[in-house]
Amino acid sequence: MRDSFTIPKDEYAAIETLNQRCATLAHPVKKSELLRAGLKVLAGMPDAALRKAIQAVPSIKTGRPTKADHEAEAAPSPAPKKASSRR
Repeated sequence: MRDSFTIPKDEYAAIETLNQRCATLAHPVKKSELLRAGLKVLAGMPDAALRKAIQAVPSIKTGRPTKADHEAEAAPSPAPKKASSRR
């Protein structure tokens, strides 16, 4: 089944880190396999541990970012202006 979702950059980076760790362990995996493994771990937790794990994940705004959000994220911060020298 296919789906899409929003994930913060740091959590997306964690997928790549885990992917590299698995490759080091001589067991390369796909992103979907990592997510499915995480679901199996969560499903096997007692309710109290599951609640604690879920509460540690901050809620984020869902949906695609607006064009303005995307441009603001991609644009470099402006450099400080130099004082002009007049002769």
